Amino acid sequence: MHLFFLVVSCLHLGCVNSHQQTEASGLKTDTIKRPAYVSKRATLINFGGDELPVFVWAEYIGPLIKNGRRYSHIHGVKFYYIKARKVDTVYYENLELRKAKREFDFANCKVLDYPGGTIVGLASDNDSITLFHVLETDEFKREHKGVEFKNIPTISINKYNEYSTDIDMEFSIKKIKEGGYLLILNDGSKIPYKLCQTCNEQPEIFSFLNREDGKIYFINRDCYLELVNSDDAKRFQELR
Repeated sequence: MHLFFLVVSCLHLGCVNSHQQTEASGLKTDTIKRPAYVSKRATLINFGGDELPVFVWAEYIGPLIKNGRRYSHIHGVKFYYIKARKVDTVYYENLELRKAKREFDFANCKVLDYPGGTIVGLASDNDSITLFHVLETDEFKREHKGVEFKNIPTISINKYNEYSTDIDMEFSIKKIKEGGYLLILNDGSKIPYKLCQTCNEQPEIFSFLNREDGKIYFINRDCYLELVNSDDAKRFQELR
């Protein structure tokens, strides 16, 4: 995704809160003309820094729909890169939403002005929520010593004691028996997993990995893989 190349660049530039960036650089986002093809619901946000502002229109587009099925806990945002003439659709989650411990009115929400794109903030009336980037991608898929690897988004707890996007991890997973899986890291080490007991359907594609406990979540709301040996979670906290 083009979005993530931009996010990495922002991190190296030391991105800070984009509201502060806009004020410091003297740029007024309301003076930038909205293209005709960009919805009036889209928000203009700044992915760049003081010296290299990158303005992107961002619009909430609803929950993930895949193969005719609606995943109400996974939410999409469309990013319009005007100068680059690119459009990206990125999906996000929130663990509290997935576990039905949090409610939020997505019907009329707006995307908040957050730097980068691996975390998104949404606001609706007097409520707001942050979500982290999810869904595996084949974009960086490669083969190493006969094993196919691809990237999976990961999350960890940040300094505000909230789950936030961490660095993507290269992984390969294969099913070895009924309910049993094996995670293979790019150094050749293998970590055994098992399917959680709450999964009562066929698991679909992976959504993200939680570095705190090692759980790997499918897009299915109640389906995830958990470690056979809980001590293996330390590996994911060390791998960056």
